[in-house]
Amino acid sequence: MRHILLALVLALPFSITAAELPAGFPSQPIWLSSSSATAGEKITIYAALYNESASPISGVLSFTVDGKEVKSQAFELGAGKSDIYSAVWTATAGEHSISAQIRDASDTKLKQNVTVEAAASPRRAIRVAPAPPSETEQAVSTVKDTVNLFIGSSTPIVGPIVSAVLSVTEPVREAGVAKLEKFLEKKSATTAQPSEVMNVAPKEETGAGAAVSRASQVAAAAALFTMKSMWLFYPLAMFFILGTLYYTGRKLARGRRG
Repeated sequence: MRHILLALVLALPFSITAAELPAGFPSQPIWLSSSSATAGEKITIYAALYNESASPISGVLSFTVDGKEVKSQAFELGAGKSDIYSAVWTATAGEHSISAQIRDASDTKLKQNVTVEAAASPRRAIRVAPAPPSETEQAVSTVKDTVNLFIGSSTPIVGPIVSAVLSVTEPVREAGVAKLEKFLEKKSATTAQPSEVMNVAPKEETGAGAAVSRASQVAAAAALFTMKSMWLFYPLAMFFILGTLYYTGRKLARGRRG
């Protein structure tokens, strides 16, 4: 009889530990800040937890995407309480499975481990679209197409070469845009100043000076419009460079024949 009582006493803590508490995730515990996303976008993952037991519980809540943890945080829920927790995930292109799990659950009052009946959430699927190409990537593609149009092929080496060229030419193009904008602003301010400050009609230039001034403004505006657009600037620049090389090559060839 003594041995039976001892066995019951020893088994009692394990029975308490093994009992499942009515707590954990509800039937639809995971939702997202956006049902559709683009690569690079930050998505907030929300998870709801409940505790319908008579004991306060605590533990660690882990958010996972495709089985990889993106965030873990401690939680504590009083008896009969519920709460919402969140994690931020930077989306990557493709199909993904999002879920959450409870680990290291314990009864905070009795200070012993417990098992909750819903320790893992159902999985939530999301499809993330690829990020749109950047302005520089679009320019690389445009220049590649222009080069291929001239050389009549699509060699893999063109891409790296174009990228290297753009790393040098982009700062030049942007500096040119800034200078042209400053030039046109200065011209506009000079023309408007007499009427704004002195309340008199501006004195118009006449003769060759006026024609040159107007022509410079028109040329600067046209150049600014072209340089601001990568889609215009690079194809035109490529046509000009390759056209110049072609013309120079033809002249050299004629000179050798002569």
